[in-house]
Amino acid sequence: MKNEKGELINRAYSKYVDWAHSKGYQVWALLSNDFTDSEMTSKFLNNTDARDNLIKEILAYAALYKLDGINIDFENMYNSDRDVFTQFVREISPLLREQGLVVSVDVNDIKCYDKKALSEPVDYIMYMSYDQHWSTSLWQDR
Repeated sequence: MKNEKGELINRAYSKYVDWAHSKGYQVWALLSNDFTDSEMTSKFLNNTDARDNLIKEILAYAALYKLDGINIDFENMYNSDRDVFTQFVREISPLLREQGLVVSVDVNDIKCYDKKALSEPVDYIMYMSYDQHWSTSLWQDR
């Protein structure tokens, strides 16, 4: 996502999609926010016109590139945007399915994700449980 108006950055490459399909692979596009700009994501999620705009754009790109699915990966959101993120997923999922697309959403244990509610409108929940640690991790130097 490029901005709070719901405009997208298109990084699709039709030759790749054609190649993948020729090999029998499905192609799922990543629909993500700007992981570093929680405020922009909040403005987007709380604006129904912006959500509608993004949904129209992703549907157009999915048809143009003959995609098989969409993976929704919004991260670093405010906990207060939990319900509007869930609403966005509820709005986009049936429209993606009408186009024959598989829908998945990425979640983890942060409170901004209502995992139960998000599991209802999508085909797959992608649980992000990476093997990550930082210098402040308890098991560092063990």
